[in-house]
Amino acid sequence: MTGRNKGSVAAALGLTALLASGAAQAESLTFVHVNDFDRFDGQDDTGGFARYATVLKRARAEHENVIATNGGDMISPSLLSGLDKGAHMVDLNNKVGLDIAAIGNHEFDFGPDVAEQRFDEADYTVLGTNVLKSGQPFPHTTSYLLREFGTFTVGFFGLTTPETVDLASPGPDVTFADPVATAEKAAADLRAEGADIVVALTHMTIAEDRKVIALDGVDILLGGHDGELMTLYNDDGLLFKSDDQAALVGVLTFDVEVEEEDGEREITLHPGWDVVPTRGIEGDAETQALVAEYGSHLDRELGVAIGTTAVELDSRRGTIRGREAAFGNLIADATREAVGAQIAIINGGGIRADTTYPAGTTLTRRDILSELPFGNKTVLLEVSGATVLAALENGFSLVESGGGRFPQVSGMDVVYDPSQPPGERVVSVTVDGEDLDEDETYTLATNDFMLAGGDGYDAFADSNVLINGLAGRLMASQVIEYIEKVGTVSTGVEGRIQTVDD
Repeated sequence: MTGRNKGSVAAALGLTALLASGAAQAESLTFVHVNDFDRFDGQDDTGGFARYATVLKRARAEHENVIATNGGDMISPSLLSGLDKGAHMVDLNNKVGLDIAAIGNHEFDFGPDVAEQRFDEADYTVLGTNVLKSGQPFPHTTSYLLREFGTFTVGFFGLTTPETVDLASPGPDVTFADPVATAEKAAADLRAEGADIVVALTHMTIAEDRKVIALDGVDILLGGHDGELMTLYNDDGLLFKSDDQAALVGVLTFDVEVEEEDGEREITLHPGWDVVPTRGIEGDAETQALVAEYGSHLDRELGVAIGTTAVELDSRRGTIRGREAAFGNLIADATREAVGAQIAIINGGGIRADTTYPAGTTLTRRDILSELPFGNKTVLLEVSGATVLAALENGFSLVESGGGRFPQVSGMDVVYDPSQPPGERVVSVTVDGEDLDEDETYTLATNDFMLAGGDGYDAFADSNVLINGLAGRLMASQVIEYIEKVGTVSTGVEGRIQTVDD
């Protein structure tokens, strides 16, 4: 692959053939890449900052021209992020010497103001080429970056999936320009500014990434968002995504052949890559000390007991996104009571710990913040029965694929038919024993993410907002207070959500 003309035969032949032909020794360029890395301490002897720092230090010792890259989703969701809104992740990335980061959708979990603050705190470059605020580049981000290495220049741009509007809380003033059109212009601009090699750092779906790497002028794409290891290499270039939480770290080294003739330059890249598992790696001591400090702080804050449960609480993904769940009932009840609403609807995808709590378990702050890591706030709306019905139809529309929009409810009983087409699945809804009246007005508790249309809940857009996200309180805090008040959680699965076959 070449910096200007993709599909070079030299790429297929590799460095050995290059040297055998008598060409000059190639220079090199190495990327150490992670993505979807938001937990500072790792899990099960895998991942975390101390082990990541070890891999990064080794790469810097063994290679020249090393660039540490991050494909986004670093400040949320995690336990500690629920308390400090991701400030510790920026601090840790600063300490290990991250060079460049894409913007992930989770960077907007706490709203645009927090994202702006985190980007301002970063010592690394935050690339947000298609991320705009009021039509201008998002504050404290960079659209294009040029870096010189030896005799060649590398240009970088960054892309964030437009789905961030639904997946997080970027606010009405933040927009995400079309990734393909943005990438096409970025590659041309960077070439015009002298880039020999163009790198896209992205946080998008693999389908979006494939369109970008196929563009003429884009040589390398380092991505995120899918949370799975992927390597695609063909005439279009090299596309790489790592696993999440630094469980697997990508170390990608390109031998760079620079040829000049009659004033013309041609760059040929000879790629090679290692996927480094961090399981069992001894963590860097200096970084581990900082990780331990954050761990101690988290333990002190979250280890406080708040009550017990008399019933099993199940927050596993398949449960919370597919049927009525006792844990979903707990959260919906707590938020409904907190704002005095008649009914409540929350999205199952906002419940994240993917675990079970047997009857008799002592519940702690840590448990609740593990389940509700996004920092969402409870809002109170006046809605018509027709809006409630539309919201429920949206909630059941992706039940086959385990969509995060699946509703957990309070104050109502719902029967739906999953065999019917999306939008026609709700069979009946009762509120306080009475059939839902589409012309009646109800007070409804939900969260600010859903109010903004998150998970497809556009039905709430025209509601009369009684308590908005600015005035609302954290859902997690309300659930903690609810458990402290009742002492023992006793509400299990009650038949609030049933299918026609139940």
